[in-house]
Amino acid sequence: MIFLPPGGAYCRDFLRLEPMQRYDSGATPIRNGDAVDYFTYRGIEEWMRGFVTAANILSAKSGDGDVTKGKDLYELMPELFEYCRSHRNDIFSDAATRFLTSQKSAGVPK
Repeated sequence: MIFLPPGGAYCRDFLRLEPMQRYDSGATPIRNGDAVDYFTYRGIEEWMRGFVTAANILSAKSGDGDVTKGKDLYELMPELFEYCRSHRNDIFSDAATRFLTSQKSAGVPK
């Protein structure tokens, strides 16, 4: 079974949304023309939040239950974009799984 976030079935789809990170802080007003991409990006962010939550629940059964090692979602998104740049043809959910696995095995510091 494959679970796909809205607007980002593949890493290559997700990459077009990278400029929307500028709105993560809430300090920059959304420009005309960015609204659709912004809300698509936010949908993927929230999808990732749920994905990480599920991964933490599964990890709690066999480990510490914190696959991101204390990193906030906004810290992870740039790293996920970086990961997707080198895995453009991956299905996004597969990329998210591999990305989180790489975070966990890398021993990301708090």
